[in-house]
Amino acid sequence: KKDLESLDHLISSLLQNSGIPLAQDIGRHLIMAGGKRLRPLITLLCAHACGKQTSGRAISLGACIELIHTATLLHDDVIDQSHQRRGKPSAHTVWGNDASILVGDFLFSQAFELMVADGSIETFKILSQATSCISKGELIQLSCIRTVRTEKKLYLEIIEAKTAALFEAAAELGAIAGNATFQEQYLLKTLGHLIGVLFQISDDILDLNLYETPSDKVPGNDLLEGKMTLPLIFAYDNS
Repeated sequence: KKDLESLDHLISSLLQNSGIPLAQDIGRHLIMAGGKRLRPLITLLCAHACGKQTSGRAISLGACIELIHTATLLHDDVIDQSHQRRGKPSAHTVWGNDASILVGDFLFSQAFELMVADGSIETFKILSQATSCISKGELIQLSCIRTVRTEKKLYLEIIEAKTAALFEAAAELGAIAGNATFQEQYLLKTLGHLIGVLFQISDDILDLNLYETPSDKVPGNDLLEGKMTLPLIFAYDNS
């Protein structure tokens, strides 16, 4: 809890120091509106798992992960025209598409400034590759919209890129911040990847509202947007 409070304080300080009221308002609206902080939490837990007290470095790298994630949410909500995020009106419905996209870009730039401050080529490479993967996954998914005959293999390729890549990076950065051995780093990186895949599959199941599970997700959005998720692929293949 203390580590997450420090992480939130760091992000809040970055927004405050920007001197841009619009960035502050939209950033607080989304980042400080709650959310599970699952990705930066994985960074912090992986640092602890290596037997080290959580350092300022782990908190800073966790903040990088959260800023990148939030930036992608701002962009995604504009693309998908989603009206809600974390139980609140999405940023683009309040401030408009232009503001949401530009603040998303601003949060990306803040994340990269934290990476530069970290001073490690290795962490910079990990996060750069993760952001590249996310974009690739989103583009592949966009090209498959309303393609009913989407294969499971392609679906997994999409979610491994658009979702699991950031989970994987979060875990690997935590391992690095915890001074992990090469083997520990590899194992935690793999664990992060698998958690990311499972998280997205679970999220896709929640979209169909098959279970009475508390969620801020509005059911049916993926279906309306024509995204072929795993439950739909299985339904089509067995129909």
